[in-house]
Amino acid sequence: MSLVICSNQPDDDLISTESSVFEPWSFRNSLSSTYQVPKDAQVALQSCKYNLDGSVDLAKNSEVYYQYTGENLGIDETMDKSTALPIKTILQTGTSVSELSIEQLASKIEESMNEKVYHPMLRDLCECSVSRDATTSAFEGYTFKYKNNETLTSVVPADNKALDGLYLDNRLGLPLGSDPLWTYTNGRFSTVDAMPFVQSVILADKPVSTFTGKMKFSIDAINKPVNFWGVGATRFVYNADSAGDHCVPEYFNGDTLWPKDSESQDQDFMCDFFVYQDPVTGELKLAHAVADSTLEVLKTTMRDVDYTDNVNSDYYGLPRYDVATNGDGFTSVSIEFVNQRVNVYLENSRTRKIVLEYEADNKESNFKPINQSCWDLFPFMFLNTEDTSFTNSITFDGVDQCSWIKDYYDFDMFKDPTNGSWYNLMETIGEEEDSLLIETRPWNDYGTAIVITHKGLIASPNKFLHITNALIVSPSTQYSLSDDANTAKLFGFSNQSVVIFPDASPDLSKSTTSDEVPTLLAQKTMFVRLENFTQQTTNAFQGNRSSIIAHIPRFDGQVQTGRIYHEPKNLIFLDLNNSEELNINSFDISFCYSNETYVQSLTGQSVVVLYIRARPQERVEV
Repeated sequence: MSLVICSNQPDDDLISTESSVFEPWSFRNSLSSTYQVPKDAQVALQSCKYNLDGSVDLAKNSEVYYQYTGENLGIDETMDKSTALPIKTILQTGTSVSELSIEQLASKIEESMNEKVYHPMLRDLCECSVSRDATTSAFEGYTFKYKNNETLTSVVPADNKALDGLYLDNRLGLPLGSDPLWTYTNGRFSTVDAMPFVQSVILADKPVSTFTGKMKFSIDAINKPVNFWGVGATRFVYNADSAGDHCVPEYFNGDTLWPKDSESQDQDFMCDFFVYQDPVTGELKLAHAVADSTLEVLKTTMRDVDYTDNVNSDYYGLPRYDVATNGDGFTSVSIEFVNQRVNVYLENSRTRKIVLEYEADNKESNFKPINQSCWDLFPFMFLNTEDTSFTNSITFDGVDQCSWIKDYYDFDMFKDPTNGSWYNLMETIGEEEDSLLIETRPWNDYGTAIVITHKGLIASPNKFLHITNALIVSPSTQYSLSDDANTAKLFGFSNQSVVIFPDASPDLSKSTTSDEVPTLLAQKTMFVRLENFTQQTTNAFQGNRSSIIAHIPRFDGQVQTGRIYHEPKNLIFLDLNNSEELNINSFDISFCYSNETYVQSLTGQSVVVLYIRARPQERVEV
């Protein structure tokens, strides 16, 4: 009789450092000299020690949390002070039930964060990793991370990224520009026929970076002194309105900004942030899509912004700039973005004038803050075609895109609009009322004087969007619409419902770690295999032979995860069926489930002690 001690590594560390042949769930111990197994021998599992990280059973739609990117609400503040809503995030939607190790769960969390975070400056930059003790390597929870990207690369969207900005039917009449009375080629947007209509194009590629990103438009080829043209930044609207033609939100009222005295001034279109020439006065004007409670029904509408009352403007206290005569010879309009702030500039080769820069507490003379309904902004160009020469054009010079976003629209927006913005998701699933809820809050209602601060960037070196990131892991009355959040224990935050991420670090990221070790369970039963010996075992579940030598119970009321020691009360000896001595050079050990797959939730050191003996002689009674 003899004991054979097998292990994948010499130390009791919880993290394996060896190569793949020394995994805690599958390893080989090679011998320096031959080990002789006597004939007619038997083998049994005397004991084993292993470290089980545990696992989590995920059922479809069972584990829910919310992601929030908005204002940090004070104790007595409500969501009316916020530019955002919590976004429901489900860990698993594609399968019925799956068992995940802690590493697999971290990967699943990271995947779900990136899928539903929706803010373009965070999308595909979220991370989730396993957190372990620096000394013992014991599992402590998860580290959740939101990252920014400050890379600015100007891009002119390809021709096939241009869609009609007004009419759904024209979007579907591809090739682009053949049905609409416009063309877009190499950044140049032009009208192609004289008709009593306005024409516009939206460059629905990847959205603009709000980490000091910009859009630039050349306007020097607009040759009619008194004209109706505009440029801007706007969301992509997938659906047509109730009338079935204009691509605007269902809750948008397009009849308020300009008089509708001619079809050429059909104002049923929307642009979130709009810079345009007044068709009557020739003045440069600004407008944005906001709410106005003075209207009979609270909807959003286009409303002018008085930049001459903005103290940061070069036109403060002066008349609006006469862009029809363009005495200063400006050749381009630049729209720039700093988190929630939108600024406008006029430029030529010699000078740059501020039309509007954010001024705190000045609601009437600022653009609205970029909010969740319009996080994703795209270039927008607009031209009047009521011109017999119809030779006007605007050239798009480039946009600093969120280039890191994977497969954004890519392109066919019409196949899966839920892959785009949060607003596109809402209109696709029929929940535009959530978007309306945001856009009609008091800070965006220009029938009230209520203002909020438009957030910029956190000061260097902790560069990040000056905005709060949070995980809602159990229902919160303050951060409402989160009633089904249920991941507090799973994520390691049982004493919190709203997990606020601390200020950013110098590496353009925000992170937080579990407060406690998450609750994990050992769900599946395990077995030990001796893979290079000659015992005979049948795995009836699989319907074939197996090298399993022992079952390891996991539901005996003892500890189910962490370091576990198991010693059978009764040794079960299996015949090796060897009529002669066996010369053994190695012991190949593995841990498996009933389906014979490896138990990859094991980590660190595994020890298996084998008891090998000659088969006892059967007693013969006389």
